[in-house]
Amino acid sequence: MVARAETGERLDPGKLAEINVPTQSGKWIPLAQIAKLEYGFEEGIIWRRNRQPTVTVRADTRGDVQAPVISRRIDPKLDALRSRLPEYYRIEMAAPSRRASRRDLDRRGDPAMLMGVLTLLMIQLQSFQRTFMVLVTAPLGLIGVAAILLTWNVPFGFVANLGVIALFGMIMRNSVILVDQIEQDVKAARRNGMRSSARPCGASGRSC
Repeated sequence: MVARAETGERLDPGKLAEINVPTQSGKWIPLAQIAKLEYGFEEGIIWRRNRQPTVTVRADTRGDVQAPVISRRIDPKLDALRSRLPEYYRIEMAAPSRRASRRDLDRRGDPAMLMGVLTLLMIQLQSFQRTFMVLVTAPLGLIGVAAILLTWNVPFGFVANLGVIALFGMIMRNSVILVDQIEQDVKAARRNGMRSSARPCGASGRSC
């Protein structure tokens, strides 16, 4: 049953017991005569993960210890609590770790991905030398990645792994553009050199 009082009566919780409820005989009786009113707390929002009600506990790290290290230390200590939980209750660690990152990124497709990248580079550059030059520029991005992770004391987790892959792609793309531009400049310089060397000589106007 859902009952809604007037605005003036709803503003004061103490008056809930005095709300008049109509009966079949046409009379009105206070709500306290037919119901027992109790005050308590309830969850305003029930958060769910995988369609299961979930309570998430979060904390910040202190000092130089990173989150994956803390998670590995805490997880074994929760086994005793897990054994006493009722049925359908469980405790799961959701902190990022290197092992979880390796599970999330399926490495079985890496050979196919590398073959695809090499094939596209060979089609575009049409040279083993230029393709090798573009490939060796990609690992140079690890210099900046390592510096930033060490400076901010951030673990090399799932998000960082995806960022490195995207960074490799951008570096190789810029390298392809740069190599192609250099090749065009070299060809243009050679054409201009041949034209300047074939200059008229003497009164006859022949090339010399």
